[in-house]
Amino acid sequence: MASATFGNRFRAFMNHPAGPKTVFFWAPMMKWALVVAGLGDLARPAEKLSASQNTALAVTGFIWVRHRHTHPQQENQVPSKA
Repeated sequence: MASATFGNRFRAFMNHPAGPKTVFFWAPMMKWALVVAGLGDLARPAEKLSASQNTALAVTGFIWVRHRHTHPQQENQVPSKA
């Protein structure tokens, strides 16, 4: 019984309009992967930081914030906007 419930939930997850078969799932996953990788740099000395990784993190952050500021129907995702 539990496996049938899991199977149904997994199938629903896989076939969701914003599920793992779409960019709507993978784009935020990649953004969070950059953030997690950036957190690993907190313990590294400054001369060993990756300029390309930090540039990618900053650029995607600017794109995300600009997108959120230009789509006011989703304002709750940019808490810094006053």
